[in-house]
Amino acid sequence: MYKIFLCFRYLRRKVFAMFAVLGVALCVWMMLVSVSVMTGFLNKIEQAAKGLFGDIVIESVGERGLGWYDELIADIRKKVPEVAAADPFIHTLGILRVEGGSDYRQLVQIAGIRLPSRAKATDFEEGLFVQSGKASPSFAPPLEDVINRLELYQQETKKILEREFPGPLSQLDVEELSPDRKKLLERMSYAMRMRADALNQLRRGVKSRGRLQSFQKELEDAQKRGATETEIADLEEAIYEITEDTRINLPSDRAILGLGIPGLSFRTDRGETIRYLVPGHRIVLWIAPLGERFSSTGIPGYTRKFTIIDENHSGVSSIDKKFVYLPFDTLQKLNNMGEERSAEDPTRLITPKRCSQIHIKVRGENLSETDLRSVTGKIRGVWADFEKRYP
Repeated sequence: MYKIFLCFRYLRRKVFAMFAVLGVALCVWMMLVSVSVMTGFLNKIEQAAKGLFGDIVIESVGERGLGWYDELIADIRKKVPEVAAADPFIHTLGILRVEGGSDYRQLVQIAGIRLPSRAKATDFEEGLFVQSGKASPSFAPPLEDVINRLELYQQETKKILEREFPGPLSQLDVEELSPDRKKLLERMSYAMRMRADALNQLRRGVKSRGRLQSFQKELEDAQKRGATETEIADLEEAIYEITEDTRINLPSDRAILGLGIPGLSFRTDRGETIRYLVPGHRIVLWIAPLGERFSSTGIPGYTRKFTIIDENHSGVSSIDKKFVYLPFDTLQKLNNMGEERSAEDPTRLITPKRCSQIHIKVRGENLSETDLRSVTGKIRGVWADFEKRYP
């Protein structure tokens, strides 16, 4: 009590001391606010990363990749009951272009994923544009579903346009608009035209689907019965002509874009995303095959066209603005991570199929770091035994 009395008496007689108290209080308040904000931000980043890459990641030492991944996953699932799911993942670099002669170029990170099994190991499906929340997303969703989602999105964009520019656009005096408003009108009008073009291509794809499936069936039968190279080439050419006409590639040549890749969309003042490229459009990817041993002559690369079939939004812009997702088997071949066999003896395996990482989901909610470290220790034990069997 005596100490409190002295404190109050000192503060009353020495008014300047109050400024020091207020200064300390302000600093403490700023520190608490900063810690709270940063903790919330870091938690969001952590949750989004876990949603995309799982709870535990097994990564290969070099870019050449990790072999026998399916066998390793089977071992982990069998010997570590805490593991709910595991899925292989391939990662490489590339350059994205928009089909149609545009000068657009963007460096991107390209991921090879398996669908729908990835939905069990991560929360990938929750951020999809067309297949949001579906338990079994794929690179081959019904084109009617894609069309319905795009038509709905077109209506949503039209409402935003009507809100920003009330009244008939034909009677709008563009010259009276400010430069920013004029730019917004041009962007939104261009986005709607691009979307109309994508819808037209998807509808053509629906009409040609029967012919395409017929040629695919003939090609499979021809390959099984050992048809001549000429017959197989003719069927492949027929399939190629249909996909070029509709611009809707086969599921093996389809892509899912991350939302936010620079130049492919923009945001309104209210934070609404307006996309230029949508499902139904085609992109061209130059892919650097990191799974290959490079020579001193430089880095080789493969260029290939892909139809956008969906879009993913993780909520972390640093991820969404960089990633393009391709079918696992397709990128495995383009990244030179397929199996290699002896030319003299095709039965002798030189190098197995490989992946870059394995993403693992652990059972349970709100797992602590201690829980994950415990499971990681068990997985290391499985790896030690696995490495002896597959040196």
